[in-house]
Amino acid sequence: MLAIVLVAIASVAVDLPGAAEYTAARDAERARRFDLAVAAYEQCVEAGGPLAAYAGVGIARCRAAASDRAGAEKRYRAVLDDGPAGPWQRMARAELAALLARSKRRAEAHALYNEVIGPPVALWWFDDVRWAAAANAVAEPDYRDEGYATFAALAESAWSRWKRLDAAKHLARSPDPDHRLAAADAFLITDDYRDAAKVLAWLLPTLLADDADRQARWQFLQGRCQLGVGQVNQGRDRLRYTAEQYPGTEWAAPALAHLARSLYRGGKHTEGAAVLDALLSGYPESEAAGDALWWVAGCLKDQERPDDALAMYRRLGDACPGHARGGAALLAVAAAEEPAEALKTCARILELYPGTEFPAEATCRSGAIHEALGEPAEAIKDYEAAAQGPIGDYHAHRALARLHALGPAPAENGKGIPAGLAHPVVRPAALDIPPVAVAPASWLEQDWYRRLRFFGGLGFEEAEWELLDLAGRLDALAEEGPIYQVLGEAGLAASAADFLAASGAGPADGPGEDAEAITRLRALYPRAYWLDISALARETGLDPYLLLAVGRQESTFRARVASHVGAAGVMQLMPATAAWLAKIEDAIEPAHARDLERPAHSIRLGAYYLMRMLERFDGNVVYALAAYNGGPGNVSKWRRRYRTDDMAAFIDAIPFRETRGFVRNVLGNYAAYRSLYPDAPAQPNGLEPPD
Repeated sequence: MLAIVLVAIASVAVDLPGAAEYTAARDAERARRFDLAVAAYEQCVEAGGPLAAYAGVGIARCRAAASDRAGAEKRYRAVLDDGPAGPWQRMARAELAALLARSKRRAEAHALYNEVIGPPVALWWFDDVRWAAAANAVAEPDYRDEGYATFAALAESAWSRWKRLDAAKHLARSPDPDHRLAAADAFLITDDYRDAAKVLAWLLPTLLADDADRQARWQFLQGRCQLGVGQVNQGRDRLRYTAEQYPGTEWAAPALAHLARSLYRGGKHTEGAAVLDALLSGYPESEAAGDALWWVAGCLKDQERPDDALAMYRRLGDACPGHARGGAALLAVAAAEEPAEALKTCARILELYPGTEFPAEATCRSGAIHEALGEPAEAIKDYEAAAQGPIGDYHAHRALARLHALGPAPAENGKGIPAGLAHPVVRPAALDIPPVAVAPASWLEQDWYRRLRFFGGLGFEEAEWELLDLAGRLDALAEEGPIYQVLGEAGLAASAADFLAASGAGPADGPGEDAEAITRLRALYPRAYWLDISALARETGLDPYLLLAVGRQESTFRARVASHVGAAGVMQLMPATAAWLAKIEDAIEPAHARDLERPAHSIRLGAYYLMRMLERFDGNVVYALAAYNGGPGNVSKWRRRYRTDDMAAFIDAIPFRETRGFVRNVLGNYAAYRSLYPDAPAQPNGLEPPD
């Protein structure tokens, strides 16, 4: 394997004029103390320096929040017309546009939004701006079509489930029947049958008699809606009618798929099997055919018919080899088969699904079978193949752990997995990595770099606006130094990965053997918030790379992201868990629990919670990670149910799919970090975290 050259990024403690005042202003603004916030922002402006222009935007925002719209607009205009050019102007335009929209000055707002909209790639956080622009546009007849088109795109692809649902509610008011059909579809995906029924009822008299595709889609959606509200027979009849009357449309196959699912759920297996046969014979290469087999297999598992479920999984893997879940279906089959048949199934996965995430798991499973059969040579061969999987793949690193156990042991990679973590299950890859380098000295004094580190380290959205301003220069900066790693360490790993993907550079297939692959890996596994991470690791006795592994899995280091159940921040703590920790841990203050969007707060809470879980489960990292996601009470129950010292087997047995995936992914992340940073100093460039 060729040597990998890693590039270090200076984890600097940013010291900017007015930094303390800016942070105080942001805290006051969050507490809705707008008078105090304005005063602090004014002090930041007086201090001058790289933060002053953003402070002007903050003053305008606070005045708007305090209902001083005239004063807010005046300050925004000053930033745009009289101040220096920079990324703060795009942010100011977006905020001024929102202010003008609230004052029903639609045309002015629309013009400003058009100057803001259109980043070169689809960024997760920009959906809010697109949504606001669309809401303004649909309120003005001249721009209505444009607004509904944006809502249609958001309803289909917005990062947040709730943003998609909000977009669908606006789309439901569009005069375009296709928009309303799309809205009904979005409502059904989120199980909002009441709103879906309203949209479908409105559409019925407006559908054109000669538009077969719209009619078919309406019938299909109406059938799903009826199933959802308990009108099972009517819904099944509607879906059957759709498939029979509109066989040439794209809705016929999904109608049969949902019909088969409903019949199996209702215990009508013979009827359901006939529908499945019709689906697979009439639409053998459709995505709906594979979806139906996957759903039906799940129904049969729930009905405690494991043999029938396995037959469905086998049918999916064999009949729909291009389906996204085909490999997973065959893996489920292999897990239940006798060794000889399971080996054949694993080989079939390699044949049918090359280039996917499935081969590493299939060859790792095959290795485990050979090992259990007392065939170490064959096991080693399989594990060596599995170990060539992507750098963060759990099964690739699981295979490395088994290779180490079987011997002869491959070369050690730095410190490996710390011995203090019981049953780590995975092992880092042994890569030949030279000493790390530093970022160009010329960057350290540049305003964009200093602002990016300051805003990113505090989780402020200004960091994303800074990145947006850099978008056109990323390729040039990448030639100068490790720009994507800089973005990742500043907490912008998710956006950095989006820009990398847009440039045609996706995740590496293996450990990586050239500079381009190295750039991708460093962007995908950055040492985000390193000063905070390393300080908390030292304080709690945790491995900093384990904390990074959790943060990457939970949020991709996004400070302002929240889950559908309310978990927030980099480490995705529930507010109730954060409040509990504040009561029992002297090192955690109530202010930490109240502001989970501040990375330092979230990391502190996550570190102490993980420390508690490790203490509770005697340092067993597998149990601790399962408890972090699924709750310690559940882990205690699972331990009693699955009494085993084989932690890989325990992970496989975790009944919560989300928790099982979380543990695997975090362990894969952890091994990736330990692979990519084996000889790195405790602090990049020797910088020590603050006391």
